[in-house]
Parts: sequence; structure tokens; C-alpha cells
Amino acid sequence: MEKRLKLDLQFFAEEPEQPEEGAESTEKPEQAEEQPEGAEFTEEEAQEEIERRVREALEAEEGAEIPDYKGEYLGLKKKVALVEAGVPVDQTERYAKYITADEPEAIEAEAREIATDATQPKKKAYGDPSQRTGKTFKNPFKRKGD
Repeated sequence: MEKRLKLDLQFFAEEPEQPEEGAESTEKPEQAEEQPEGAEFTEEEAQEEIERRVREALEAEEGAEIPDYKGEYLGLKKKVALVEAGVPVDQTERYAKYITADEPEAIEAEAREIATDATQPKKKAYGDPSQRTGKTFKNPFKRKGD
């Protein structure tokens, strides 16, 4: 272990400057009476202190942003309604943005409507060439005798 020197640090402190006798002091004179720890205030003083602290708290809250709990709730409600309606969980983000309702019943109705559209089998956008009726496919590379 290290051995440390025990020094009286107050011994090395600078002495406070004494103001000249003709110059006025800018410091407030110290109160002769110091209030004890359990100091009692008059009712007026206590009320003023409470009002001051309330004003400070309100001013601090004005700049703070209030979380949007309702928006978060509605977003989660939309996703849950979509899952209950039959939309796969991994696609709820995609379809939740199309629900515009703000009431739980309306959200569920829109979710059911979107789920029916999203889960319908998709039709082929092209015609299958093997389904031609009565016509056969002519191979241009085939010889006439084959």
C-alpha cells in the first residue's frame, strides 16, 4: 500500500482579500442568525415557495415533448387486427399503413377488408400457351418429314 502524507490543506489555502476601508463591499453581509435545520416558514413563505416550484416545473414541461401513447396503441391495434383477420405476421407492417380508422371497431372492419384482398389467390396475368384449344404449336425447326 501507498503511504500518503497527511497534510493540513487549509494551511496552504490563500487568505481572503480584505476590502479597503473606503471601498464598498459588493458582497451581501452574512446573516447574523442562521436558520436551524428544521426551520419553520410562515404560511406565506411556504406558499410562495410552492408557487415558484410549480412555475419552474411547468416551464420545464413546456419544452418537453409528450409521448404519443394513443398513436402507438392504434398502430399496435392495427397490426393485431390484421393478424386476427388472417394476414401473415411478417406482412402486417406493409398493410397496417392502409388502415385509416381511429376507433377499434372501425380498425377491425378495415383489417378484415384488407385481409380478404391480401389473401385472395392471384390470377395469372398471362395466358398459358398449352391451353390453346384446337391449335397445336408449330415448331419452325422441325423438318417436314418428321
